[in-house]
Amino acid sequence: MTDATYDVIILGQGLAGTTLGWALHRQGLRICLIDPDREATASRIAAGLVTPITGKRFSLTWQYDRFLVEAVDFYRGIEALTAATFFSPREHERLFVTSRELQDFEARLARDPGVAKHSVPGISAESRGRLTCPLGGFTMPTAGQLNVRNYLNASRVFFQERNSYRAAEISCEEIELGQSGVGIPRLGLFASRLIFCRGAEDRGNPWFPRIRFLPAQGEILTLSVDYPLDRVLHRQVWLAPGEDGTVYAGSTYAWDRLDGMPTLSGREEICRKLAEFFPYPCEVIAHQAAIRPALHDQRPVLGMHPRWSRLGIMNGLGSKGSLQAPWLARHFAEHLAQGTPLDPELDVQRKYPP
Repeated sequence: MTDATYDVIILGQGLAGTTLGWALHRQGLRICLIDPDREATASRIAAGLVTPITGKRFSLTWQYDRFLVEAVDFYRGIEALTAATFFSPREHERLFVTSRELQDFEARLARDPGVAKHSVPGISAESRGRLTCPLGGFTMPTAGQLNVRNYLNASRVFFQERNSYRAAEISCEEIELGQSGVGIPRLGLFASRLIFCRGAEDRGNPWFPRIRFLPAQGEILTLSVDYPLDRVLHRQVWLAPGEDGTVYAGSTYAWDRLDGMPTLSGREEICRKLAEFFPYPCEVIAHQAAIRPALHDQRPVLGMHPRWSRLGIMNGLGSKGSLQAPWLARHFAEHLAQGTPLDPELDVQRKYPP
């Protein structure tokens, strides 16, 4: 095999691959992102929600403080480099569905300092006056939203201008692994290392068969509404500001259908739950579906293969990618560039116990 053209080839230009690309670029490594340039992927249709308190139990998102500080600093830095805007601090409001839910939140608030830090009981006067929410809710002032599509597009342009991006569909069978590096002969590309960042597509990755995925298909609607939405609303489904005056509504979870195709039942579910608290006409102008790449142990995975040390992976960000990707990417990039140890809770080595 010839000398490496790049230090690292990254397969996949979604949230994981793009953010890892930036982190490696900041370490001074030469990278090449390769992506099939599909329109509807989990990253490209994502609403980019950064939410501190989630789930039926009102749990604080894992490592939220650590991830949030890194994410805000990272996105602001990339905005400056690309002259684009894509991250917004944005309040989220969660509306209670039942009186039991209200009681559960109050109990959690009383015993969990993390939840107390990231929530304020009550919602805005506008929400109280214009939405159907007799039980009220609570506000998350430290939340945010990433315009994922703008982030990916601005990043792509940056790396294209530096000959660090290729639009191509690559199968695992095309990868040639040698002692001095990894090659993709069809593209004439060689590198010291190759990292898989292909989301749910890596379910069938023959190099990493021990990673157990628990993917979930999600559907999202783009709506035209006559309502000045400036925050994210949560009540069984979420409603978030979109582009050009639109809003996004979602999302569904399906584990038994993983074809990436939108369904009538998914659309009806979102619209039905939305109508329970949002009493305004909604025109559906787009309906998309994609597969979230989550793992069985509900933790991301990153690192180099224990046997084929030139092959690595970063995956399993699920619905938290906008929040987690910057910290995870820097952590992995420092490991690759400087040899710093990986967090054992995240290291792919946990899938290969001795």
